Amino acid sequence: MGLFNFPQVDSDVNVIFSIDGDEYAVEQFKIGFHQPVDGNKNQPEGEVRGGRIMIVLSQTVKNNIYGWAIKPWVKKNGAVLFKTGTSGVIFEVAFTNAYCIRLHRSIEAIGGGLTTTLILSSEKIMLNGIEFDNFWVK
Repeated sequence: MGLFNFPQVDSDVNVIFSIDGDEYAVEQFKIGFHQPVDGNKNQPEGEVRGGRIMIVLSQTVKNNIYGWAIKPWVKKNGAVLFKTGTSGVIFEVAFTNAYCIRLHRSIEAIGGGLTTTLILSSEKIMLNGIEFDNFWVK
């Protein structure tokens, strides 16, 4: 099975954000990487950067998440797990030494409910065992 190929047998995928021993259901997930290219040939001309993660939750979060967002020195390890009912975890995005660089809480009274958006910036990310390292200065 390739990196992003999910089994077709069980198309019902649940996404779970796991942090500090707690699990939250994920409504939306994004991760991005980029590499600069020259303007003429689109040839790569720099290091790959990124691994910034956006997670949207539709439930309340515990105080440790707020503390992570408002204290600039707090780093955490965790994971986003893609699970099916029959195959278990089919894809895992694990992060190491991540800062919560944005927390946005939104409540929409008519039909929208409550959402918590987190944006994480991590030193290292593992995509199903494939490591990406931002090589932060220690």
